Amino acid sequence: MGECRYLVKIQLKDYEKEQSSILLDQLLLTTQKQ
Repeated sequence: MGECRYLVKIQLKDYEKEQSSILLDQLLLTTQKQ
């Protein structure tokens, strides 16, 4: 059971990284347009 929870945590971290990088990309795009 412990290992399963550990894997889920890793996947969540990767997901958060993707989300934050997408947000950063969007911010960069909007700032370049102005």
